[in-house]
Parts: sequence; C-alpha cells; structure tokens
Amino acid sequence: MKLDIAKDGIMQTLARLKGIPVSKVIRNAGRDFAQAALKATPITGTSKSEYARTKRKGKAGWQYIRLDKCSPRQRRLLAKKQYKIVIHRGLAKASWKGVFQALAMTTGSPNVKKNMPSKVATMSGAISRGTEQMPEIVISNILDFYSPRRRGTDADILAAGFKLASERIVKEINRMLQAAAK
Repeated sequence: MKLDIAKDGIMQTLARLKGIPVSKVIRNAGRDFAQAALKATPITGTSKSEYARTKRKGKAGWQYIRLDKCSPRQRRLLAKKQYKIVIHRGLAKASWKGVFQALAMTTGSPNVKKNMPSKVATMSGAISRGTEQMPEIVISNILDFYSPRRRGTDADILAAGFKLASERIVKEINRMLQAAAK
C-alpha cells in the first residue's frame, strides 16, 4: 500500500492504515477535541451577569439586555423583579455536556449539578455531516468564554482541543508505521 499524506490528508491516511472509515477517525478526533476543550475551560464561580432577562414587548419569550445599556429607571425595575441572570459555579464546564452526549462519551463527562438550569445540556452539541469521503463534525457551545484576567478564552480552548486531537492522530500513525516496519 502506498501512502501519500500530502495528497490524501492525515485523516484519510490513518483511516487507510487502520482499515476503518474516515468518519470513525473524524469522530474520534472530535472526542479528543472535546476532552481537551473541557479541561481547558475554566470553572466559573457563582456570579451575577451584566445581562438581565426581560419579557419581549408584544411577543412571546424572553430577551437578554445588558444592564449598562439600560436607563436607570429600567435598571431599578429589573432589580425589583429579580430578572438578573445568575451564573452558577461550574456552568462553563457543564455546558460541554451536550457535546459529550452527542459523541456518545461517558468517561470524563461534565456533571450538571442540581442548582443549574435544566437547559445546560442543550448549550452545546456536535453534529456529524459531510460525505463518505469528506465527513466532518461540527462542535458548538453557545457560551462565550472570554476572560481578560484568566486563561480559558475561546482561543485557548480551541487551541487545546486541536492540539490534543492532532497529537493523538500523529502518535497513532507513528505507532502503526513503527509496528509495520518491524
């Protein structure tokens, strides 16, 4: 078997070496990404957000507005009605629960505590799509991980996820090539 990584790509090469579909390699890389992303996500402490939840005028549902964009009168009304959003400790890590469920991962899955909103598991997800030759997994999390004082920003989380996934792929290819050379 002739391997041309530059032409085929590293995922296709690993799939050919192992004799498995490319979609399985992509799924495993998505699992590796999720593990590292969870580890790189900071534990948020219980705090009040700068957003408040209000009823939409003339429409069903809620809207979220920044408190610093409100008038003083509106701010007093929101404080009186206690619509201020509370960010529970561990919410950032727990928000990855949907990705772990979508990728059928059980080990290392973030746990959602009793005091957290029931929608935490729906804050993230993973969708498999693409063709047989070019499959892909789209991983999403609706939380914005930006903290000017701490590590754990979106860029740090993405970098950690891609780093672990690529390291494991390269390690597996090297292991298989060394075993084949013996």
